Amino acid sequence: MAKTLPKQDQISKIIIISFFLALISPQASAQDSQDFVKVIGTGESAIIFLDGEVNEAMATAFYKATDSVSHATVILQSPGGYVEYGLNIAARIAIKGYATAVIDSSCASMCSIIWLAGERRYMTDSAEILVHAAYKFINQGGAEIAAVSGSANAEIGAFLGRLGLSREAIRYVTSADPNEAMNPITPSVANVLGIDFILASGESLVRNPVRSEVARRVQLIGDLLGLGEYCQSIFDLDIAGLRSATEDILDGAIDQFGASVVDAEIEIYSPRVEAEISRNNQIRWCLLAEGRVRLNGADSILKGPSYDCRRSEMPTEYVICGSRELWAYDQVMANLYFFYKRNSEGEEARRFLQGQRNWISLRNLCRQDEICLLKVYSNRILEFGH
Repeated sequence: MAKTLPKQDQISKIIIISFFLALISPQASAQDSQDFVKVIGTGESAIIFLDGEVNEAMATAFYKATDSVSHATVILQSPGGYVEYGLNIAARIAIKGYATAVIDSSCASMCSIIWLAGERRYMTDSAEILVHAAYKFINQGGAEIAAVSGSANAEIGAFLGRLGLSREAIRYVTSADPNEAMNPITPSVANVLGIDFILASGESLVRNPVRSEVARRVQLIGDLLGLGEYCQSIFDLDIAGLRSATEDILDGAIDQFGASVVDAEIEIYSPRVEAEISRNNQIRWCLLAEGRVRLNGADSILKGPSYDCRRSEMPTEYVICGSRELWAYDQVMANLYFFYKRNSEGEEARRFLQGQRNWISLRNLCRQDEICLLKVYSNRILEFGH
């Protein structure tokens, strides 16, 4: 059941709304002259608005503005920016115990890390909070391309771990390739990942709202339907079992929340599914959907990797058999392998087979390191995609 927050947090909602209205008013005043850091209120209770790229100037202005502010809510609107300065701001927020909020706006990349640092995290229904792996630019063939930065992601992961986020949440936050679509943190995703938040919806302010559970169920239904429709060539699926599971989840949601509530959430979520599928390639979407199904607490739609685990011989094969996440990657790899094998010939076929043998040798070097295996599989699947 949704829980209404005490009066103190209701007052916080009023402050947030008042500040938002002040920002769009021509008479809005600010203690800091920088466009991207605005402060309203006193040292005992202030509202701080961060708007724009996360960079050194913003971090410097934020530190200066918060010297004498003991209690604050930080309103965020930013496309992200530099890891170093974003972590500086996030650490300041965590140490001071400030609240953070995203109100009907977008907070992406490092901005989302700053939002996660809040002692209380507010978001509205239409807030867009997006995450992806940290990256750096490298020169490849004379062109600058974005490449995942292992050291920067390690820093972010360590910081999020100190905030108390789970391993699954940290992996989700730092997993999306910088050259592809970012992962959204919606109320349903936050619930699944165990990220505490407060939803400001209409006139109320509620923690762990019922709608989040409805959204989680609807997302699960959408993912299961999408997997059956788009991913039969990617995974070895039991289509009849998928349909049965989908019907059971839908019936359970209707029984618990009512048909009108579930139908309304389906109307909201359906266009999002279509948009997500259109902006991701087939393999990426199928891997994302399969992962969400597991995160949402449903039984895995897969029964194992591409091979018979009873015949495992190598240490890596045993590890793969014990990881449901690796089942998905192994099945994708197997289906890609047989597709390319059927559709190549001559010298191209010889190079392909040799490349696959080399990759298997590289994979086996990971031995019992699951993270290493996930990275090796991901890189090889990306090579196939190109």
